[in-house]
Amino acid sequence: MKKFYLKSLLVCVLALLLSSCAEEYTKVIPADAIAVAELDVKSILKKSNLGSHEDKLKDILNVLKKEDKQLRNLINVIESGQSGVDWLKPAYMFLDGEHPYLVLAVDNKKDLESSILSLSTKYDRFQVLYDGEISWIELDGELIGALTKSTLIIGDEDSRSIYRNMLEHNRDPFFGSEAGKLFEKHAGDATVLVNMQAVPLDIKRELCRELEYELGDIDGLDDMYDQLFELQAVANLKFEKGKASVNLYTENMSDDLTNVCGKIDTDELEQVPANDLIGLMALSLNGSRTYEYMEDILNAVRRELDYEDRELLRMLVDVLKNTNGTGVASISGEIDVDEPEVLCLLPVSKRKVTDVLDYLGEDLPYMYRLVGDTEHAAITNISGYSYGNVSNGFENASKAKSCCAYCYLNLRPVADWIVRESSREYRGDVSVALSSLDYADFKLDETFGMSLNLYLTDDSDNVLAVVVDKAVNFVYDHLSDF
Repeated sequence: MKKFYLKSLLVCVLALLLSSCAEEYTKVIPADAIAVAELDVKSILKKSNLGSHEDKLKDILNVLKKEDKQLRNLINVIESGQSGVDWLKPAYMFLDGEHPYLVLAVDNKKDLESSILSLSTKYDRFQVLYDGEISWIELDGELIGALTKSTLIIGDEDSRSIYRNMLEHNRDPFFGSEAGKLFEKHAGDATVLVNMQAVPLDIKRELCRELEYELGDIDGLDDMYDQLFELQAVANLKFEKGKASVNLYTENMSDDLTNVCGKIDTDELEQVPANDLIGLMALSLNGSRTYEYMEDILNAVRRELDYEDRELLRMLVDVLKNTNGTGVASISGEIDVDEPEVLCLLPVSKRKVTDVLDYLGEDLPYMYRLVGDTEHAAITNISGYSYGNVSNGFENASKAKSCCAYCYLNLRPVADWIVRESSREYRGDVSVALSSLDYADFKLDETFGMSLNLYLTDDSDNVLAVVVDKAVNFVYDHLSDF
């Protein structure tokens, strides 16, 4: 099992090496592709600082060559420097209908043909068939791709006419289209675009049937389908100094949905004690608009519930309808519900609070519970309690500006827990791997753009260089396990 995990890690590193703006080879990507992904290999290689591990990587590759013939052939192609692929140009994948394709830039067609043939083993036989400017690639007699002097395309479509149509650029190209412009605007080290507008009618019908099966016959689903198939979304991964982030941007999101959120009042966050803080969540919500948006679905759900659950849902809906503003919940290292270290600041109108919440009395001055609920309680600021005299407040409150939702997680106590739970054999390695982690946060803006960020304790190094350094050293230290 140990050997399996080490091999998997090394294969991932090799994939990164191999997968190294609109150019000739990108014109095969059609404007109506459902999804397009890009890996900016040049940027990744630069940020990873792999050059500083050259000697260790050579030793690792030499060990790998002894393990598997197909892997040895692949490594030999890479080391030769004459693979025929330009690894410093972005690698692309796209989804055309139900078929995925990989697209790479060709540097030297003859070298690439030779490299493909050299990958043959006892079990897998590659063949290149020449046909004018296009060469067809077969694996064990089945067509898997084609190449020209500028473009290599690999897919699961066993049809020469489809590959020829792409390579001869007989469809409008992705780059230059509206979806392509959105993609380029939000490109990162790795980028993915999903264009629901491009989903073919037969796939739309299948998706709708699946949703109807899962959700049942609920009013408002037709409108939800219409909004879903207008949506365009771009996600990217960025590696920076001291920070790695995954970001999501959306286009054509329904105005009804975006209107349910406001902007977080960061003054509330600044009043949360930072001592022993593990996690925090803040949300700015327009409850009445949220209810209007969900009213049909909530009514349909209510009809399916028994009496007790229906009453609980009614009370929750009443809280929702009368909620307007910023709510904050935080968790500290020492949780005691008799004290305000655990907060759930419900921004409920004081005029309405007694209709849906029971006050628990003088002994628990910050605690309420839903009327009729004897099991759950919420600590609130409705009584007027304030953290105005806190000497050490939440220092990252400014990061929540312009957000409608913000979550924070202190990764240091989490890392300590993972180290304690790790097996003794790898506990030291796990400790080293997690030693650079500081905290993570999640942001959601009013247009439903999202950002998930991971921060290191030291912001002087690129986070990818830190990860690669730890990974290479870990593998090198365990070469004897192969």
